[in-house]
Parts: sequence; structure tokens; C-alpha cells
Amino acid sequence: MHEFDAIVVLGHSTDIDNPVTRGRIDRGLELLEQKLASRIIMSGCCSMKLDCRPRLTEAKVMRAYALARRADANAMLLEEESADTLGNAYYTKLRHLEPCGWLNVALVTTDIHSERAAWIFRKVLGPGFRIRSYAAESPPSWSADERARHIERNRQLLQATRALLSDVDDGDHDAVARHLGVAPA
Repeated sequence: MHEFDAIVVLGHSTDIDNPVTRGRIDRGLELLEQKLASRIIMSGCCSMKLDCRPRLTEAKVMRAYALARRADANAMLLEEESADTLGNAYYTKLRHLEPCGWLNVALVTTDIHSERAAWIFRKVLGPGFRIRSYAAESPPSWSADERARHIERNRQLLQATRALLSDVDDGDHDAVARHLGVAPA
């Protein structure tokens, strides 16, 4: 029996050589190899900063990397609609977790993003879900100043997200849809 129903790995870039992207998927694959879950969901389309959808989504890039590392293709699912962490949670919930009745989630992201991502997933998924974060380390190539900037940026984004979603009850994905600018499911 596995501890989690699914491992959810959050995308970061469509460049597999990006150390953040690689670190996240490596951590997710470690957890899969440790048999924490029997399936892994690669979550992400592209950054909302892009003007158009890329040919390969973050999820597809992560899947290709995992396949090159000999991960089981049957264990992988893709979420390819999200452009940010709020979208990762929303679309993963609607496309995979709820339809399959999966309530226990191992959430993989980078250490500096972990607190914000976990808060967003708890808010979007709601009280019926159990979420545990597993952090990939920030790239060792980052300088102390660069790491400090990323930490501060994530702190600011967490505050802004809490304010943005202050009117949303935990688990109310219809309200989250309105914040994403999409029709409620």
C-alpha cells in the first residue's frame, strides 16, 4: 500500500536544463522510486508571462525527462492547462484528483516555493485532502543574494495570494475558477 494516491510535481520551465525544473522532477522521481505513490502527475503548461502556448508544455518536458530516466510511462499523468501555482492546484484537482477519488497528495516543488505552493493547494483542494510537501533543493549555483531574492519574492507572492483568495472558502474551486478567469467546472 502506498502512502499517497499521487505525487504532484509542479512545473517551472519548458527548458529541461533549467536547474529548478530538473531538481523538481528528480525529487518527484525519487519519491516514485521509494514507492510513496504509484503515479506521478506532471503539472504545468507554461508561465503566464508567455504570450503564446509553447509547442511542448512544462508537463510534457518533465515527462520526456522522466522517460529518459527510465520512469514507467504508465505511472505518469499530465496536467497541461496551468500557468501558475493556483492553476496547478485547480486543474490537478479537477482533472485528476477528484475524478479518481485521490485525497492524499505528495506535493513536489522547490524549497523556497514549498510554503506558498502548499498553502495554495490546501486552499484549492480543501479540507478533505491531505497534502504533504517534499522540497527539491534550490540550485546550488544560486548565489546567496539570488536565493534571498527568490525567498523574498515567494514571501511577497504568498501574502498577495492570501489577500487575493481571502474571500474564497477552502475547497471552493468554483470561486478559484473566477480568480483564474475561467468558467467554473
